[in-house]
Amino acid sequence: MVDIRKTYTTRYDVLRNGVRVAELLALTPASIDFQSAGEIPVSMSAVFRDDERVDWLQDEIQPIQIIDGVESPVAVFIPATFRQETDDNGAASIRVEAYDRCYRLRSTTTQSRLHFSAGTPYLQAVKELLADAGIVLYIETPSTLSLATDREDWPIGTSYLTIINALLSEINYDSISFDPTGAAVLRPSRTPSAANVDHEYRSGFGVLARQTMRETDAFDAPNVFIVICSNPDYDEPLVAISVNDNPGSKLSTVSRGRKITRVTQVSNIADQQSLQDYADRLKMESMLSLETATIYTDNLPGHGVRDVVALWHPDLSGIYLETGWNMVLEPGQRMTHTLQKEVLL
Repeated sequence: MVDIRKTYTTRYDVLRNGVRVAELLALTPASIDFQSAGEIPVSMSAVFRDDERVDWLQDEIQPIQIIDGVESPVAVFIPATFRQETDDNGAASIRVEAYDRCYRLRSTTTQSRLHFSAGTPYLQAVKELLADAGIVLYIETPSTLSLATDREDWPIGTSYLTIINALLSEINYDSISFDPTGAAVLRPSRTPSAANVDHEYRSGFGVLARQTMRETDAFDAPNVFIVICSNPDYDEPLVAISVNDNPGSKLSTVSRGRKITRVTQVSNIADQQSLQDYADRLKMESMLSLETATIYTDNLPGHGVRDVVALWHPDLSGIYLETGWNMVLEPGQRMTHTLQKEVLL
């Protein structure tokens, strides 16, 4: 945990083809924001002194937190909009709105009908798209799953981000994200647990305040989930059924004394087991209510997308998923974290 008495500075590197070529002078500290629900989850806004060494259409910006001399990258950003401004003294500045490398994937679209053959490993298809978009760094959790059928689902003009996230969802992986160094992260969807904690926050060690709220909407919540994959290449549809019959769940068929069914249609899936995993995931998600907490800490390095957080605080503790955070890269500023904890219903 970062102690506010430590020295804190920020450097803004300009990257060209992954190599540092310049350093920007910030006129206002950058504000970095992560929202898990966003198509492009991490964004940055800042004002820099204009610098003729920078190609604002091609270069990337990487903020670096420096705490007691230890450097920690925050993320790699692509400028999306930039506006030049000149003050009364003739000094030029650039107001920048930038996004993580998901922006490049959203900006890259198919120019012809995309085709993947049956048997192509899912992650191979994803990495081919990444390479075609100029992204060669990635961190992957291996998967043996392959496309069950030939795929030409996406019309001309479909973004690579849409295609990649569709492929990842079919093997129950998270949407693509990028770590602080700019490497693409390809990993299965995670249920927060003590086994996969990324950060720990304890009262008195950087946690300054907290607000909590809890909301439950269980009216007609389903307890039977049927998922059907219909595809012309299959002799007959694949069907998976998952039933919440857990006596410990208030929503189960046992507790409510009736079945409430939800039917979901999908057009593609890796195999029957993946379809069953998907149905089981829908069931588990339905059994969980979300307790949302907002906490404030010192600016902390090493934060990614959808990290798992262990929290110890009076009246508020447990394992949470980090669904949002915001930091202003300036000494004395506080980092805001939005956390969600799943509670069995």
